[in-house]
Order: sequence, then C-alpha cells, then structure tokens
Amino acid sequence: MLSGSGAEVVRAGLRRAALPSQAACEELVSRLGPIAVVDLETTGLSAEQCTILEIGAVRISGLRAVDTFHTLIDPGTAIPPFITRLTGIDRSMVEGAPPLARAICAFHAWAGAVPGAAFVAHNSSFDARFVARAYADHALPPWSGPTFCTVRLARRLLPELARYDLDTLSARFGIANRWRHRALGDAEAAARALLELIELARDEHGVANVGDLVTLQAARRKRATR
Repeated sequence: MLSGSGAEVVRAGLRRAALPSQAACEELVSRLGPIAVVDLETTGLSAEQCTILEIGAVRISGLRAVDTFHTLIDPGTAIPPFITRLTGIDRSMVEGAPPLARAICAFHAWAGAVPGAAFVAHNSSFDARFVARAYADHALPPWSGPTFCTVRLARRLLPELARYDLDTLSARFGIANRWRHRALGDAEAAARALLELIELARDEHGVANVGDLVTLQAARRKRATR
C-alpha cells in the first residue's frame, strides 16, 4: 500500500522502460494527443451495486509513460472472498487507505491535469462505467476525452486470436505483467499493448489521427479465415 494520506501520484513512468520506438509510431502517438490508460479493481461487476477497490493509471506521452497514479481504496464494506482470491486484496491491505470520495477526487485531479486525454482501458466499458458513476456520485465533471478499448482494437487488428483477454494480448506482444489482477500492473500491461496496437493500426490501416482510430474501433470485426 502506498505511504502517506489519501490517493497518491507515483511518477514512476513504468520505471522508465522504453516502449516501441519507431519514429513514425511516435509521431502518430503524438498526434493522438494525451492518453490515460486506466485499470480498476472493484468489489464486483455492477457499477450500481459495487464500488472501486483500487485505481491504477498510466499517462502516455509520445512512446513513454510519463506519469502513473495508484491508490487502494477502503470500500467501507467487506471485500467479497472471490475478489480477494482474484486480486489478493483483503481488508488488511485497505486499512488506512482513503475512502472512495477522497480517492476519486485525487484521481480526477490527476486526470484533469492534462485536459482532453483519451480514456483507454482493457474492456473500457467496464472501467468507464465505474469511473463515470464515481464522478457523478461525487459531483465531478465527466471525463472529457475520447474512449478507446484495447479489446475492441485487438479484435479488429488481430482477428486470428482465439481470445482477447489481457493475458493473451500480453503473450502476443511479449509483455511481462508482474502484478496481474492489480490495477497498476494491468494498466501498465494495457498501456504497452495499446502502443503495439497503434503501431499495427498505422501499418495495416493507415491510421493517422484520433478520428481514424475511432473509425477503426467502430468498424465491423473481420473474421479470421481458416
């Protein structure tokens, strides 16, 4: 758990590990503008009945992670046993962690430091629902940038894959994830996968800007030929 009070920003930059370095890809990522890759751990699947347990996020500029955000959250209730089995997070880990009200305000301030950033997540509809609900419940303005989903992009760019979970994409791109099913570890892995997918989108579909990427994400999925 992070030291200090409240949610904290950790400027670790994925420990400054280099991301794909082709000049053309870097130019495209720069044209896409600021990107925040977000992952949440929650107490369940419903944004209406469950709550956020952990937030991890990575801000990308060019081809590097330049900022990260991480906090555990005390949900104020028991953590379901199946969530503890999946994530390893139990009550002892969230003792002293900020409540959602403080954590989500800190995350909103971190995200808002770069206005208009794209919201990216693996299965983004899940994470975006929880973030939108938390923002609304705490009278915070909604996320203002576009939303991209690494699952949807992967389905359109890698139709030959049988599955599109984060483990499969990580294996496909040779991404090591030392903290699977923890928010920051999964956000870092999704950030790396995103940049690999952007490179494929540029090379195979001529994607050159945000509009192109939105169009690609919305396109009908191509079926792999057998």
